[in-house]
Amino acid sequence: MTKKDLFRLIIKIFGLYFVISSLFSIIPFNIEFLTTQIYSNAPFDYANGIWMIVNIAWIILLFVLLIYKPDIILKWLKLDKGFDDDRIDFQNFNTVNIL
Repeated sequence: MTKKDLFRLIIKIFGLYFVISSLFSIIPFNIEFLTTQIYSNAPFDYANGIWMIVNIAWIILLFVLLIYKPDIILKWLKLDKGFDDDRIDFQNFNTVNIL
């Protein structure tokens, strides 16, 4: 496994965590906000509707960037530069080597 593959894997795992976190926190909050706005007799505020659309678009953009395009993040942060060797050997990993 190369260091670039390891960083790509870490970015994708973070992306999955982000998606699961937003599915259970941000999106239900937006749905609740929209339903309370609809069922109250107050007029609909378009700024709040636009803000919810921007939030959902931001979540989708981050999801696509983290899961499907991690190489863009690797190039932008230059995570694969500056290492002596390109490969990571997991054959001799034990507790003493990790410490």
